[in-house]
Amino acid sequence: MEFPRKRAQVACNFCRHRSDTDLSADIVLRLDRLESLVKQQTDVISALSDRLLAITAKDNNQLAPNRSTKLHGDGVSHTPPMHSSFVGGTSVSIDSRVRYEHSDDPLLIPLGHQTPTGNLLGLERIRNLIGDYSQDFFLSLESERSLRPLAPQVPYSAILEKLNANRETTDFLIFSFCNYVYPHFPILERESLHEMFETFLQSSEGRTSSDALCLIFLALGEICSTAVNVYDTESQTESNGTEYFTHAYQILATEGLTLFSRDVKVPLTYFFGSIYFRYRGRALEAWEMIHAASSGVQLMFSYDDLAEFHFPRSGIEILVDGLPFPEFTNPTDRDGLVFLAMCSIRKLLNRIHNTLYAGKSETDSTNPQHHPMSVASLEALNVELNRQLKTWFDSLPESIKPDLQDPTPRDVQDGLLRSRYYAAKHILCRPSLVFAAQSRDIQLTGYLLENCKICVDSCRNFILTNVPFIKKRTHSTWLRLQALLAAVFVLSIAKATPSLAFLVPDFDEVIDEAIQCTEPWAQHHETADAILNIFKSIRRKLRFHVKFICA
Repeated sequence: MEFPRKRAQVACNFCRHRSDTDLSADIVLRLDRLESLVKQQTDVISALSDRLLAITAKDNNQLAPNRSTKLHGDGVSHTPPMHSSFVGGTSVSIDSRVRYEHSDDPLLIPLGHQTPTGNLLGLERIRNLIGDYSQDFFLSLESERSLRPLAPQVPYSAILEKLNANRETTDFLIFSFCNYVYPHFPILERESLHEMFETFLQSSEGRTSSDALCLIFLALGEICSTAVNVYDTESQTESNGTEYFTHAYQILATEGLTLFSRDVKVPLTYFFGSIYFRYRGRALEAWEMIHAASSGVQLMFSYDDLAEFHFPRSGIEILVDGLPFPEFTNPTDRDGLVFLAMCSIRKLLNRIHNTLYAGKSETDSTNPQHHPMSVASLEALNVELNRQLKTWFDSLPESIKPDLQDPTPRDVQDGLLRSRYYAAKHILCRPSLVFAAQSRDIQLTGYLLENCKICVDSCRNFILTNVPFIKKRTHSTWLRLQALLAAVFVLSIAKATPSLAFLVPDFDEVIDEAIQCTEPWAQHHETADAILNIFKSIRRKLRFHVKFICA
């Protein structure tokens, strides 16, 4: 039987003009490129991960609360750290003298970093909501504020006479300092503090570093407790500790107690002077004081300021990353444990600033498409830094660990730890949310969507945690207001983005809370007034014009 002949398959014109050799070469070339790309990304991720793990081990090794430090008299007793026992989680027991790779290149807050609230003013979503603001808008506001002359209005002898004649008032100021300021900065032992005060009150010279330090303590005791109007830190009718502070400042300026002095109480006086200016809501003057103290102590405030403003660097920050953590005679003291925890998370925040926000422009730092790292590398870094943040939190002693299931802080210190934790989560995930908001054609799934949700939840929790504390006069009110604005900006970006709006169903309630806690300060401070106007503009636009913003 004969079968009909079938027609042979005919190749298309493209294939007929393409030889088998060309096709094979093209396939091999593509495979080589893919293999090279995968290897390159793997090497980058591995190197970054190794570096972060090494620095974590270094931090774990440095932080141990059961050592002995007593800043008392003329010196500091300091024992080099040898083993880890707090904050870190991983089991590390390494001599602190071990040098890690890249240890000569500490992870500091980089120059021109993109974390500050002012940088968010340049984002398209934010400009659509509030208009055009320069990124140094808040720095300009602070620069224009005048300060009354720091010249004593009352003779020093009259100050001493009043303090000794009214011991009840004096004791109240000392009590206020010890209860409202000291717990946040337990740098001196309490016994040393009271001994120093007694010596100060019995002296008649009033020209020593100890006298200047005691005067600063009295100024802090007055400004944190005796105000009739909590929100008017520049009141003309209340002293707000001014008479004590001006004499302390004069002692430092006129009696030769310069930073060339070997007396550790001189930089301490500048340090607590910075805290005094923070109570008055004066960011620039506070920075100048802490910058002056940089030869002795910079600790945490320097990095808080550098994270918010692009201030000039003093140079000591390159050493701070390698310094051991403070030591305390009482390893169970709650104030000391909280202080250590705040120091350790400050180092982690520096790491985040350095790793994720070192771009040269807002586009570079927030849009992974233009970021020197790929999205995959960014995800790997987020995973590692989140692991370190979780390790920090899990390693907190139970006596100070916040209960995140209960949204209400039990006290001020609990609120501080919560704030730092939520701020770190927000800053970690912010680049993902901004990228998602700017990418109109991308489908949000997996890593990006989860990070956006974490970022929104962290901002919401940060706002709700800080609202009660912003209503009080504290040393951190100004920084809290700036951080509050950054959190509201992030929630606003999510609300104005169609693919993210479902993450903030309670936006109106949250921004109303932010407005209510800012309004009392806005009556007395230009920065707070500007922040309040921005909040109201955002609320108005997002309530009535969302469809135009999202277009």
